[in-house]
Amino acid sequence: MITLFLSNVTCVKMSEALRESWYENGVIHRIEGPARIYSDGVEVWFFQGALHRSDGPAVEWDSPSPQEGLSNRWYINGLQVTPEQ
Repeated sequence: MITLFLSNVTCVKMSEALRESWYENGVIHRIEGPARIYSDGVEVWFFQGALHRSDGPAVEWDSPSPQEGLSNRWYINGLQVTPEQ
């Protein structure tokens, strides 16, 4: 595991599956990008510990496959919403 500290922001390289995980003051959080990035291309956006993204899906698959249950998902403040919301 590699840990990178940038003032109060921490980026942790966890494993091969979870490439990066960003924290601010111990809470999963990142403003200008996904807070979790996985090696298979999945990006997950968090704001102050809650799944959140206002300009796109908070859970974004590199290659979405609805047949396999892999579809992008939209969240605002931890609540799942439709893309139209």
